[in-house]
Amino acid sequence: MFRYPGPAPRRLLALLCLLLVMTGAAGSTDAQAPLDRRQAVSQINDLMRQDRRAEALPLCRAYTAAYPDDAAMLYNLACLENTVGDEARAEPAYEAALAAGFSDFELAAADPDLQGSLHSVVVAHNEAELARLAQLADRQALTLEMNTWSEPRELIVHGPRPLADPDRDLPRLRLRWQETFLELELTADRHWADAIAAANRAPWNGGPGLFLSLSVPDGSSDLESANHFLFAFGIEPKGNVGAMFVTSQGHWQLVSELTPKLKNETDDRLRLTATIPWQALMPYNPVVDTPLGLNATLVIPSGPERRRASLVETTDTTNPLARHRRFARLDFQTDSIDTDLFVGRLDDSLSRDHPLELDLVAVSTTAGEAVLSLNFMDQAGRSVLPQGPIKGRITLQKGTNHFTRQADFGSLQAGGYLLQAELVFPSGRSQTWGATVLHLPAGWQDRFEESATMVAQPEQATVRYVLDTITAAVANHRQRRNPGAIVASLMDLDQMLADAAETGTILPAKGSFVLVYPGPRGENRLCRIYLPAGREHVDGVNPILVLEHGVGHEARLAARIGRNYEFGNRKPTLKTGNDDRFPIYLVPELRPQTAGLPADLLAEAEACRRWALAYFQTPGVSLVGVDELGGTVLQMMERAPRELRGLLIFAGGGLNPWPLAQPDFLRRQLGPPPADLPLTWIDFVMETDDAGQAPAILQALQDLGYQVDASRKVRGSLSLTQVADRVVLWAEDLR
Repeated sequence: MFRYPGPAPRRLLALLCLLLVMTGAAGSTDAQAPLDRRQAVSQINDLMRQDRRAEALPLCRAYTAAYPDDAAMLYNLACLENTVGDEARAEPAYEAALAAGFSDFELAAADPDLQGSLHSVVVAHNEAELARLAQLADRQALTLEMNTWSEPRELIVHGPRPLADPDRDLPRLRLRWQETFLELELTADRHWADAIAAANRAPWNGGPGLFLSLSVPDGSSDLESANHFLFAFGIEPKGNVGAMFVTSQGHWQLVSELTPKLKNETDDRLRLTATIPWQALMPYNPVVDTPLGLNATLVIPSGPERRRASLVETTDTTNPLARHRRFARLDFQTDSIDTDLFVGRLDDSLSRDHPLELDLVAVSTTAGEAVLSLNFMDQAGRSVLPQGPIKGRITLQKGTNHFTRQADFGSLQAGGYLLQAELVFPSGRSQTWGATVLHLPAGWQDRFEESATMVAQPEQATVRYVLDTITAAVANHRQRRNPGAIVASLMDLDQMLADAAETGTILPAKGSFVLVYPGPRGENRLCRIYLPAGREHVDGVNPILVLEHGVGHEARLAARIGRNYEFGNRKPTLKTGNDDRFPIYLVPELRPQTAGLPADLLAEAEACRRWALAYFQTPGVSLVGVDELGGTVLQMMERAPRELRGLLIFAGGGLNPWPLAQPDFLRRQLGPPPADLPLTWIDFVMETDDAGQAPAILQALQDLGYQVDASRKVRGSLSLTQVADRVVLWAEDLR
């Protein structure tokens, strides 16, 4: 149950409903929901914040009548009906929430706003629903044999829109277990096929398609697990696409190895095939992690055919942020393997001060003697064992063999290691299996804490931020998940401390980097940085501050800037000698909201500008404003024109910084034109001709006497790639 400071149940309800409203919105696959739907959610949300439940009730009733698939809002309606509305309507509202996919039964049973006579009804509905789902999951379970297609399973259409034609074929899913991947095939009738064939958006962007989750049962339930992987398949204008949700980064990542193929068969049926490499689930593997859990949801999120069909009824498959996912059991019959196969598993991927248990499975085509080798290697692939790999002989029987060993990392320093096991079978064939292990002996933070005190004061915040991030990641690490991201961060921390000891700064000679700087009130803020090679050969630097506040775009933008210097066809020529405008690219992580309130982007950007001047010890910076941040750049120009070396504005349809883009208004905002300050305007005409105030602002600036280079007009949409590539060319021109 969510808890709220203070004893008042009404305040608890307000927070609970607010959180559910937010969860419902985030979990929706309808990314392009009509504006009135968003407005309704916002209005109900505001009333909940103010605890004005009686006013929220009629709006909630109207909303759920229009959108009967929003499980979170239906739950809110049950709460409201039971407390300030018609108690007789609370039960059907809760039943509708269950039908739409609400599944937090524990929360509902403990919720003070579902108490009274309704409480026993809620508990009974929960028990009945759990029993029904358990029976369904058992019926939908699959058993797989190597290289053989499973029996197909029908996906069940669920939610508030039943099939108009009860004789319509249900979508069917079947699987084939291969040594290196799982193959899937989905077929569906033309009602699904037509909607998906007409799609121009991937399912993770609100289009139709298939979501599929693979879970590792964690023992908490026979029906759901918190240890899961999520994939999706659909169509974009460029063709068929497949992606995996990267939980650690919070975004969908396109994966070409998923190889989705969608086509309409001659009988107007949809056929989708795809593969999921077992490598995507590392360190899990079906040979040693059987059973796994499977669920799949085919979804059409909008239009007259709006519906979803799942192997086990749920909404969590379409919500990438869901903590738990339902599943049907997926058993792998290892005795169906007809080739030599060797895999293993560790009981944990974090090593502390005790040995790790190592379970190994060898499927052998012949009985006889085999040779097992174990080795511990560092990140460079060098053995850290004094005598090299440890070898021993074992006897294998024909078929599946299980044996265990212990892996003791106790004598090694903190860091990431590769545990590698090789088996030479009686047949003479050999196979290798490996797993990454993060070794963290007791007191591992002490060395870093001591080294951090030796770093220059302006850079200590960055070192401590990285160390705190690693510590938090270790605390939240799942027992057997690949610790590769933590290992990489630990190596980065080691490197920056070594650089500081050798050169006096944690900055590398070149490449991408993250620094922490003080925000408007001294808060920690992050800035992505790209440093081209050659900085040590020039007399001064020109920090290029790129302002773009799309959440999660900063790393991609900095990486693309780097590609221009490292791999691109338009690789700039680096200058040396008396060059005092060597570009260093800064992309601060500006956020639309700070502490739950709209951020003051001007104050945030100004804090980064002031920090850059002091940190890089330079008399000036250059500013880049992307679309709506163009207005922020113009305001910064007025505040400190003498500290600016150049301004670049990418004008798109979102450039709306002021209520009136008129000369008198701008004159009051900006003042007189700065002398000798180049201002470049890149106009994305397909956007600015249809939306935004860009043409009016440009004309007003020119009328006021600003020397604007507005000769650069671009057809097409404003994108991060366009921004990164053109920023590099512009920055080099300033030199």
